[in-house]
Amino acid sequence: MRVSLLKNIFFLRSEPKREIELDFVRAIAILLAVGWHFNHVASGSFVSRAILLPGAAIGWAGVDLFFVLSGFLIGRIIFCELRDKGSFDLKRFYIRRFFKLWPLLYMSLFALAVFSGEPPFQYVPQIAFHVQNYFAPSIANHLWSLAVEEHFYLIVAVLLSLFVRFRWSERVVPTSCMLAIVIAPILRAIANDIGMNPVEIQWQTQFRVDSLAAGVLLAWIAVFREQFWNRTFRFRTLFAVIAVLGSAVLFNSDKYSYFGSTIGYSVAYVTSAAFMLSVYRTRLFTSGSWPSRLVVGISMISYAMYIWHVPVAGFLARIAPRLGLQEGQLIYVGLCYSLSFLVAYLATVIIEQPSLVLRDKLFPRKSNGELPAAKALTEEAPLAPATNNL
Repeated sequence: MRVSLLKNIFFLRSEPKREIELDFVRAIAILLAVGWHFNHVASGSFVSRAILLPGAAIGWAGVDLFFVLSGFLIGRIIFCELRDKGSFDLKRFYIRRFFKLWPLLYMSLFALAVFSGEPPFQYVPQIAFHVQNYFAPSIANHLWSLAVEEHFYLIVAVLLSLFVRFRWSERVVPTSCMLAIVIAPILRAIANDIGMNPVEIQWQTQFRVDSLAAGVLLAWIAVFREQFWNRTFRFRTLFAVIAVLGSAVLFNSDKYSYFGSTIGYSVAYVTSAAFMLSVYRTRLFTSGSWPSRLVVGISMISYAMYIWHVPVAGFLARIAPRLGLQEGQLIYVGLCYSLSFLVAYLATVIIEQPSLVLRDKLFPRKSNGELPAAKALTEEAPLAPATNNL
C-alpha cells in the first residue's frame, strides 16, 4: 500500500478505479485556492504572469469548486448506501469522516502550536471545534472552509438519517437542496443590506450552503435519476460555455462588492458545476499516462496542501530576508509552491494515508458506491475541502 502510494504521488503509476476527471477537478480546485494566496507577483515574464493570473484573479473560487465536488462525492456515497442497503449508518459515516479529516488537521494544529509563536488559545479552540468560520483564529484563517464542510456534513447526514427513519418522500432531498440554493443568496443580500462584514458573508455556513447543496443535488440525480443524469452529458458543450462565461464574470467581479458577495458566489458554484460536468466522463486522461499520474498525485495531496500552504508561506515570509528574497518575486512564488508540495506530500504519506488504511480496515464502506455508468468512486473532497480515498 505504501509503495503504491509513493508511486502514485511521484507520478510513476496511478491507481486503478479512480475517476481521473474528478481528480482533475480537484487538482484545479487546489491550484486555484493556493494560487489565490501565492500568485501575486510583481515581476516575471508575460508567460509566467499569464500562467499565474487565474489563481491571482479568481483563485478564491477554488473553494466553491471544492464545495460542489465535495457535495457531489459525499452525497453520492450516502445515496449509494441508501440505494444498495436501504439504510444509512450515521455513526459509521462520521467515524469515517473523522479518520479522514482529524489526524492531519490536529497534527497541523500541534505543529503550529510548537512552531508558530502565536498563543495557541487564539486559534486552536476555534479550529479544533470547527467554529473558525464564526470566530476568526489569529492564524490559519484559510481553514474557514473546512468548518463550512463539517457543518454541512452534519446537517446532510442527520437529515438523511431522519429521511430513512420516517420514510419521507424521496422529493424531500431535491426540494431541500433547491431551498438551500434559493435561500442562501437571499441571506447574503440581507447581510449586505444590514452592513455585515463581507468576510463574514464569505465564511459563515448559512451563506455558503448553496455551493454544497448544488453538489448534493447532482449526486441525487446521478444515483436516483440515472437516465436523466446520462442525458445531461449530451449538453457537455453547453456546460463548457457556461463555465467559460462564468469565469469571465468572476474575472471582472470583486468578491467583496455587493454583486460579488451576493450573486457572485452563486456564479462561482454554477461555474464550478458546469466545469465539473463538462469534463466528467470525457476520458480526458488516459489511465497510466504521465498527465494522469500528475493529476492523481496533485489530487491525493490536495487536502494536506490546503491545510499547509498558508503556514508554509508564513514561514517563507519570515526567512525570505535572510535569503535575499522579497514577496512578489517569481522565484519566491516558486519556493512557496515547492515547499508546500513537499510538506503536503510528507503529511499525506506519514499521517493521512496510514489513517485511511486503518479506517478502511476497521470501518469499511457499507456500499461500494458504484453508479451504473461510473464504476469507479473517488470518495471525498474536503478542501477540500474534502477528498479515491481522499
